[in-house]
Amino acid sequence: MVEADFLIGSQPLHDFYVVPPHTNATQIEQNYADQRMAFFADISSPIEKTPNFAEKHSAELQNTMETQAKAVSSAEFQQQAKIITISKMLLRGDANTINQLIADTPEAIATTADEKALSERKPQAEQGSADAAQKPDTASTADTSRWNPEVGVSYTYPHPNGGRYSYQWMWWDEIPFSSNQTYEHDFFLYNYNNDGTYLNGSDSGYPGCFPIVEYAATTWPAESKPYLDTRFAANYVSCERDELAYTIGAAQADKLTANTWHYTYIRTKDGNVDTDKFRLSGQLGHRTPSLCYSTWCSFGDESRTLVPAWSYSVPGTRWWWARTASSCAVFLAQYFNNRALEGDPRFSRCEGSVNKNWGYGGPSYDVPNDNFSARWEGNFYFADDDYTFTAYVDDGVRIWVDDGLILDKWFDQSPTQYTFNHRMSAGTHKVKIEYFENGGQAIAQVRWQRYVATQPIVVDEMGAGFTKGGAYWWDDWSRGAGNHMYWTCVNGNVVDSWAEWRPNLLAGRNYQVIAYIPNYHTNTTSAKYEIHHQYGTSIVTLSQLPYYDQWVSLGTYSFAAGNGGYVRLTDATGETPSCGTQIGFDALAWIPR
Repeated sequence: MVEADFLIGSQPLHDFYVVPPHTNATQIEQNYADQRMAFFADISSPIEKTPNFAEKHSAELQNTMETQAKAVSSAEFQQQAKIITISKMLLRGDANTINQLIADTPEAIATTADEKALSERKPQAEQGSADAAQKPDTASTADTSRWNPEVGVSYTYPHPNGGRYSYQWMWWDEIPFSSNQTYEHDFFLYNYNNDGTYLNGSDSGYPGCFPIVEYAATTWPAESKPYLDTRFAANYVSCERDELAYTIGAAQADKLTANTWHYTYIRTKDGNVDTDKFRLSGQLGHRTPSLCYSTWCSFGDESRTLVPAWSYSVPGTRWWWARTASSCAVFLAQYFNNRALEGDPRFSRCEGSVNKNWGYGGPSYDVPNDNFSARWEGNFYFADDDYTFTAYVDDGVRIWVDDGLILDKWFDQSPTQYTFNHRMSAGTHKVKIEYFENGGQAIAQVRWQRYVATQPIVVDEMGAGFTKGGAYWWDDWSRGAGNHMYWTCVNGNVVDSWAEWRPNLLAGRNYQVIAYIPNYHTNTTSAKYEIHHQYGTSIVTLSQLPYYDQWVSLGTYSFAAGNGGYVRLTDATGETPSCGTQIGFDALAWIPR
């Protein structure tokens, strides 16, 4: 195997060419260049690269992929890229031949390994469940909530010359590795039947029982010492018969870079490109000895599945990410293959809304169409206001805000809608929605919006909510809202006549209170409106004289739901008692704000 470094635009890459046996030096150079050209064609081909816009880093990925495709399309670039400058070579042969080669090239830095000893290495056992939703072991230094990539997307496509290639992008928010730790990103060809379909020790197509990798490349920085994990030989009796791993590792994982998109690319010849299943895994390990940076020196310590084996046929695309709501722009969605949200999620993804109508189907091949459950979590900003929540479900649903249960309809039901108001304080709040499907139709739709009344709540002096009283006389007149009003004479500082407007409010919230002032019997300059609201009483002194059939604002106040709040107006204006000065009583309205 030979390796080299080159640039696509300003992006450094490291690639690997696995040389077939009995290939001379001239052929190696030409074949290496051909493999690299095929790589450029693959990464710039019009495969399905539509970003998942529910994921917060998807825009950066789209821009990066478009920039790269544009760079590799120029004839000048492709001509330069054919010039191969080999930076590393991995040879397999008998000890005498290898040692003689080292002696003949004293300027080279060489490391040797005993193939027999390597063939006796046992594969690292997979730990944890079949999904990356595994809760991190807080007592372990290998915290998968930190060392697994934050988010990624994997493409699997057939190659024009046969076989397939896997093209995987990944993003870390932070790099948590120590200086002697390794990280491997494993792409598994998965054989459910464990019958040796993909690996067979007697099959000459798989000499030495290892995957046939032709070419690989990565944007992982050179400082991270990237390597292609190719097992040149192993005892076929002990090698895997249920899955094949194609791996690019970083021998010095602390040199990987955060807050940027990186990718790995591996092209292979084996397997059935139309029906194979695939699984993604991340492995944390260490180097022994610490100054060795090849695949032979990396020993796995902990391995977790990023995506369980999925049954999409090639071509196929799969998004995946760390299991934290903060990694999603809107909702983190988790799906379970039971009705009780028990165990680890079967799969997770970022979603932009909870607006599902699966009919008689389900969300994925990974969970059944019936007897599954789901959880959506996200952090959202709310104003200090009432919000109307609407849930339309079949079957059960629960909704929490900041761990407080605001809707609990956890039972089998035909399609049913629930609508209710909930008061939110200003700031960011966590919203959690849980859902289960028993059988039949599967619907999960939840939304909310700031509460908006369709019209103001009006209390007219001729309708419900208005009362008047007192010892002095009243008169009415065919003027004002609804062509009717009451009026009386002002009475100094003594209350003889009074009126109250008491609305029945559906929701506690802020309301602007407005009063209708007719154009007759309203020449007082000191009408005192008492606004009895949720936090006390406010008095607004208003001159009715300047207004002619107009709504006039008395201010905005907080009112509780119900009819506990009201406005009171009396004839005690403080003006000299006289029927030459009159005060009018007409409609009031409450406008939600």
